[in-house]
Amino acid sequence: MPEEVIRYDDVVNQSIAEMNLIEQLTKIIDPIEREASRLLEMSKSLVEGKNELVKKAYEYIRKTKEEAQNLKETTMEYIVRLTPSLINKEIYIMALSHLDKLSQLIDEIAYKMTLVARMNIEIDRGLGDKIDSMISKMYNMVKDLQQESKQLGVNPRKALAYHDEICSGESEIDEAYREAEISTVNSSALGCLEKMVLKELIETIENTADTIRDASYDFKYLALYRV
Repeated sequence: MPEEVIRYDDVVNQSIAEMNLIEQLTKIIDPIEREASRLLEMSKSLVEGKNELVKKAYEYIRKTKEEAQNLKETTMEYIVRLTPSLINKEIYIMALSHLDKLSQLIDEIAYKMTLVARMNIEIDRGLGDKIDSMISKMYNMVKDLQQESKQLGVNPRKALAYHDEICSGESEIDEAYREAEISTVNSSALGCLEKMVLKELIETIENTADTIRDASYDFKYLALYRV
């Protein structure tokens, strides 16, 4: 009888811990979504040549990134204090790692946009629209990731549907990345340094989409366990 009580208590404690962790993941994504939203505004300003607005927006993203990182550290400390037998503990740690990387990559995109603005690089409309489209798709992926996290503890099957949307978005960005890279390399209006800066910007956007997909896979595995 005592063993059955102990096992029941372990199950209850693990369930509470998992719900707390899911809630914390969603809290971490909230500032990341705000980062991505401001990044979308920066992208539109960059395409329109409003360089001063681009430079001013970066400070907000940097501070929001710090907020996400602080939440991530608090959650990691919580995980460390949990019993080693917690099921899916390693997946939660991996998810935190991917979310931390995502926040940093968004900050890196913003910094590179600021660099483009400071260098007064003139982006032709075709290439500008491609970059803006990539950022827009990336923002939609972040929003889907936010919804995926919210559904983990409520409707795991719906979380899996959001995962499919994210994978589709990543494929679209991958295709757009190749088109934007070719446009950059073939541009006769850009010098070598300007091409290098824009190429790095485009590559970082593509890497960010990959990281969103990786975080979504972490959520997918958590959802499958709960289905």
